[in-house]
Amino acid sequence: MPGGHVEPGEHVEAALLRELAEELGTDARIDRLLAVVENSYRGEDGAHHELNHVFEATLAEAEPESRESHLEFHWLTRDELAAADIRPDSIRQLLL
Repeated sequence: MPGGHVEPGEHVEAALLRELAEELGTDARIDRLLAVVENSYRGEDGAHHELNHVFEATLAEAEPESRESHLEFHWLTRDELAAADIRPDSIRQLLL
């Protein structure tokens, strides 16, 4: 799922539109906020705590492509989404 960090002084909606433009090279319209999901985990560099703002959005491009070589994006069917490794799992459950 496209996303990223909110810059200091940036609103979450503006961050989403910026990240979509950076990662997928497309404009978008934010339709609605679906959820705010709190998550804690331990990574290779230590403990992390995050708030994920999950939005429904409409993209200007029907088939956008990743603009970042280390990221791949794919449209998933409902069955593919059910089997996907989306973290935290509560976001995958919300989307289903």
